[in-house]
Amino acid sequence: MEVTFLIGNGFDIGLGMRTQYSQFIPHYIKNRKDKTTVLKDFSEQLGKNIDKWAYFEKQIGEYTLEFSKNNKRDLIDQIEDFEEAFVAYLLEEEKKLEFNDSGKIGKFFQEKILKFYETLHPESIITIKEVFNAYKDSGHNYNFICFNYTQALDKCLEKIPNKKINTRKVSNMIYTDTVGGIIHVHGLCNQFPLMGLNDVEQIKNPELANDSAFVKYLIKPSLNKLYRMGNASTASNMINRSRIICIYGMSLGETDLLWWKKIISWLNDAKDRHLIIFEHDDHFSRSSQFGWIRKMDSLIDKLQLYSKNTGIKVELLRDRIHLSLEDIFELPLTSTRP
Repeated sequence: MEVTFLIGNGFDIGLGMRTQYSQFIPHYIKNRKDKTTVLKDFSEQLGKNIDKWAYFEKQIGEYTLEFSKNNKRDLIDQIEDFEEAFVAYLLEEEKKLEFNDSGKIGKFFQEKILKFYETLHPESIITIKEVFNAYKDSGHNYNFICFNYTQALDKCLEKIPNKKINTRKVSNMIYTDTVGGIIHVHGLCNQFPLMGLNDVEQIKNPELANDSAFVKYLIKPSLNKLYRMGNASTASNMINRSRIICIYGMSLGETDLLWWKKIISWLNDAKDRHLIIFEHDDHFSRSSQFGWIRKMDSLIDKLQLYSKNTGIKVELLRDRIHLSLEDIFELPLTSTRP
């Protein structure tokens, strides 16, 4: 029995790191005032919308319209400069985390991983419990596919003694539930971090979209192959083995379309598979009878859009798509020192 969590930037934010796009972009713009005109222009372009990281990657594709084959190198230089600045910023933010209280941190993540589904609506809780009951005569593995460049997740999970989540006795047999694999599908700060687009169609400049020498720098699936780290294939295998997949701290942005398509296909392929999406929403109100239905409809519509040309009808999978609006892994660990 395998459960796999897809972890995004919301996890790092929940630990107290200032890694929101809106927090980094002003820092980047401020420190580009003395740079070349090309880099300064890029930073100002990025500052026009400081909403989410998913927007930044999508904006790269739009921004290609301002370039041609003659100056395409300028855009690559801009992205490289941005990435170097972001990595340096992340490393500084990561230094602010304190892991001294190992016992508290380990216990927190043990409990949250074991009871991850308890923030769902009652009928969803019953459904997920039934899945676990069907696999009670085996150990349960909890895997993590991390889309962040930091090692904050790894450091938190290291505090779980012997990676043991739980021990169960079933019919005189002892089964152990453990933390399984952790894979950083887009690399780490010090291990080939990659940013970019999902596919060539997201490069809006037709001239550059047909330039293979340029394209290979921007398409994330291609970059993963070029790096030969095996991150994408390992993550893909984790998904294939899973009975339950949880998405936490991630916006379902189109620049990661490859993964959303894979998860929808995975869900469609077997009736005992379930998808749980944890979504942070400061503006959601439980005082309206329509709010939850609208949110679910919006989610189904987005997944259906990502499923075009697959023949999959996401509406038919609705009963196996569950939603929680709770930040289950929120545990501030940032230093309070000035």
